[in-house]
Amino acid sequence: MFNRKRSFLLKNKARRQSRLRAFLHKMAGRDGKREDGMKECDGVFEGGGVRGIGHVGAACVMEQAGYRFCRLAGSSAGAIVAALLAAGYDCGELKREMGRADYRRMRGRDRLDRLGTLGKGASLLLHLGIYDTVYLGQWVRGLLQNKGVETFGDLKGSGRQLKITASDVTARKLLIFPDSLTEFGRDPDSFPVWEAVRMSAGIPIYFEPCRLSDRRGRTHLIVDGGLLSNYPIWLFDGRETKRPVFGFRFCGREDGDGTGEGSNGDGSAKEGCDPGGGRLKNPSGSDAGNRRGEPCPKDREPGTACLRETQGAFAASRPGLLSYLQSIVSTSLDAIDNSRMEAGDRERSILIPATVDTGAGEKKIGAADFSITEEEQAALFQNGERAARRFLETWSFRKWKQAYR
Repeated sequence: MFNRKRSFLLKNKARRQSRLRAFLHKMAGRDGKREDGMKECDGVFEGGGVRGIGHVGAACVMEQAGYRFCRLAGSSAGAIVAALLAAGYDCGELKREMGRADYRRMRGRDRLDRLGTLGKGASLLLHLGIYDTVYLGQWVRGLLQNKGVETFGDLKGSGRQLKITASDVTARKLLIFPDSLTEFGRDPDSFPVWEAVRMSAGIPIYFEPCRLSDRRGRTHLIVDGGLLSNYPIWLFDGRETKRPVFGFRFCGREDGDGTGEGSNGDGSAKEGCDPGGGRLKNPSGSDAGNRRGEPCPKDREPGTACLRETQGAFAASRPGLLSYLQSIVSTSLDAIDNSRMEAGDRERSILIPATVDTGAGEKKIGAADFSITEEEQAALFQNGERAARRFLETWSFRKWKQAYR
């Protein structure tokens, strides 16, 4: 009885907050500025595993600078940050909750794990992943419920829109939740946000893939959105550019020249941490919305990907480990981002160093570094703050539009 009453009160509070946000949203003008002095923007957060606290540091600076996110998107850990911001968490709340997270528990365990390496191998053979994402899903669900959000439909009327990417290794294609849910015969409004986040954060092999059945009853294996599009900065590009789309991305280190060493954590090259804001170059003439070398339709609606979807090849409803690994390789070969930003993307990206110095020497935090300490989390948060401040020192939306739109 108590839990039902608490849930009812939380939902009522969330509805009142949603109505207020919707009212403020209507006050927005065409130039991206609102009558209450806030500046509207969209935010896209790269996947980064346990490094998501760095995104929070950067987002806090943007909030303090008077920006308000209208549309949010993310992959993997970026999906967590985007979902919580869309649900109504402010920076102080987000920093507190991310700081409280027990990352060691993110590695869900079962009885096989007690057998050490042998058990992990058995888990990989039986479940196509060493760990599960049960705790991760429960954690995100609890945080969303505190704001009265369970499904994508609960976000309607909030003045915020949420997009989450995931990778379908069965059909070898990118999924954009909630839009892609119609392909599976699911109602987007009734689908749980936390479930979409859990799917987006499922690092292949490390975590068991999530499963989603289509209209024909075929089971699709869904994994980390970063496999196909770890940084979907293109997602909100469309016919008109009414407000800036800011990207939040991790980089190697602060080397000052934009050519620093670093990687995405998977061996692919990563840009240095030289800020892009204001350092405008002449556009190459390529369409900023195109991530496959294919032209995007002029009338494409923001949030609709202009991608070539590669079907087939992995149709078994109960795949073995070998076919699963083959599918991951095939899917990754169709990757959209290819670790490369198009003309104008770097200039609107806040590049957050993944290397921290806590006094005991420098350490690069990996996406799956679940043993991250409180000191390292605090250092990542500060990296995000510094990166956003450097970005804002030179950022000009007017100049960016003149150069790239």
